[in-house]
Amino acid sequence: MDFFPELESTYWKQTNDQEKYELFELKIKPKIPKDLTVSQLQLKTFEMSGIKQRSFQFLLNQETFTFIPAARSVILGWDNGGNDEILREVLLNAYDDLVESAEREKRISGQNFNDWINEHTTNLRKVNIPPMIVSKYASPASASFLGTIDPITGTFKGNQELFSLYQPQIRDVLFPKLSFAESLSFRQPDTYLFKGGFYLELFPFTEKYRVYAHQPMTMVDNISQINRSGFQLLSENEWEYVVGAGCRKLFRFDTQQEVAALLSQDNLYQKTKITEVENMFGLVIDTTGRRFELTNNPFCLKLTSEKSSGNIVRDILPLATYYQSHQSVSMTELLLPERFSYRKMINLAIKHD
Repeated sequence: MDFFPELESTYWKQTNDQEKYELFELKIKPKIPKDLTVSQLQLKTFEMSGIKQRSFQFLLNQETFTFIPAARSVILGWDNGGNDEILREVLLNAYDDLVESAEREKRISGQNFNDWINEHTTNLRKVNIPPMIVSKYASPASASFLGTIDPITGTFKGNQELFSLYQPQIRDVLFPKLSFAESLSFRQPDTYLFKGGFYLELFPFTEKYRVYAHQPMTMVDNISQINRSGFQLLSENEWEYVVGAGCRKLFRFDTQQEVAALLSQDNLYQKTKITEVENMFGLVIDTTGRRFELTNNPFCLKLTSEKSSGNIVRDILPLATYYQSHQSVSMTELLLPERFSYRKMINLAIKHD
């Protein structure tokens, strides 16, 4: 892997803001495909677990991306090493009653949580990570972003031409004609799929719906569409690095409020606003447990779409940076946007002919 040394993390941290802007113009922007429009470029300071990173956030065709510098000899993966306090670490030393309940379950069933955690996390390894432009949010599979619609006013911003194809049906979903009695119990859906037409998803951070055109696609189709639009899928190594933001922690969560929200049975929308916070690279990671996130390997899915089991460790571990689901997708399976997502990236490593 070869890349400009100025885009390596150690060098990047030593540059001032003016130098960063110059590097963006000279080394980063030329690697962005010409048909992708760059807008709202700004330097932001992101923080996680007390570690800070100052980098660029910007829009590419109205979707938010961040620049992540390269890193050499990064350690990824996990070995629990027989840590008997893993439950209390997972729960940030909170909820003693839940910890004690899980420990009683372990004694009764003979289940060894340490072994289970090691079996469901990737092996320790040392890798090099290229400089990348990575999407802030994961996108639903088999879907193309069109824009956003305000669930109160009905105002749409985005690709008006394509939106007009589905506008009547979308308005019927969000603003149906109801009697007074019906309107008292009506609630707009969090998501809605009209197969072969459109997909709606309520976005907690703007409180607006994201609107996508939907076309049923396989893994191969999704990869082809992503590549045609100038992007790639992250590898497993790249995914673990950008999600964990280089921190050697099993979980990203820092506050008891986040853990409480993850374990609660409250409104999913409100839980998301608490738990899906930016990491040190400015990325937001899905905590709903509703969707797998694809990598460039169909045999390597991240996160989960499994239903809650009631077991604390089993339910929270899929949110760990180094979790491996042992799940895969077939190359002929049609990927539903409610069950699969992906995170787009542009690899800024130097390609040699």
